Amino acid sequence: MKDMYINQINEIKKLDYSFYEKIAASGDPLTYTFSELETSSGVQVEIDVKRHKKIDALILTIDFCSDDGKWMHKSDASATYLIDKDGKWQDSSYDGSELSV
Repeated sequence: MKDMYINQINEIKKLDYSFYEKIAASGDPLTYTFSELETSSGVQVEIDVKRHKKIDALILTIDFCSDDGKWMHKSDASATYLIDKDGKWQDSSYDGSELSV
């Protein structure tokens, strides 16, 4: 299911590291709605960003809202990435154990 949101994930990856640093500092996830050109309805997206304690990087979790209005946390419609200060993104299997807020 994550594949159906790949266009949106690619757009999210275009934003600057400092943008995500601000989300991490706020302590609150960013929630917004997007529409693909082919569809008339929007899909809600939640981006949660936390700072990694041991390395100078951010953990970014992207969750999408299902058609029935429920968040699909930790599912095929979620994506988790590690972002370093140089803006390099890598897939992460982050488990939540090494955060500082």
